[in-house]
Amino acid sequence: MVNEKYSILTFQKEDVSAGSWRHFRDVLTNTLDGGVHNLIVVMDDIHIVFSGVLNALAESRVKARQLGGTIVLVVNSNELHKFLLATGFEKMFEIVPSVDEAKDIIEKAIA
Repeated sequence: MVNEKYSILTFQKEDVSAGSWRHFRDVLTNTLDGGVHNLIVVMDDIHIVFSGVLNALAESRVKARQLGGTIVLVVNSNELHKFLLATGFEKMFEIVPSVDEAKDIIEKAIA
C-alpha cells in the first residue's frame, strides 16, 4: 500500500531467503527511488532472515535518511525479533509488532 506519506511493503518467508534477497533489496530501493521515503516493512511470520536481507535493510535505512525519510520494521515473530535485537538492529530501526504502531511512528516523524 502506498500513500503520499509512506509505503507499506509486506514480505513473506520466501521473500527473504538466500535466493531472493536481491529482489527484496530491489523492492526497497525502487520504492525509495520512486519518491516514497518513509517505509513500513512488514515481515509477517518470518522467523529468520538471510544476511543479504540485513544488508539491504541497512543500506535502505541510509538511503531513506539521506532522502529525509525513515524505515519502520513490523515484526510479529518472537524469533525474528530476538534475532534483530541480537544483531543490533533495534539501534538502527524502530521495531514494532503492528502496522498501526508503525504508522503512528511515521506520522509523528513527519509532523
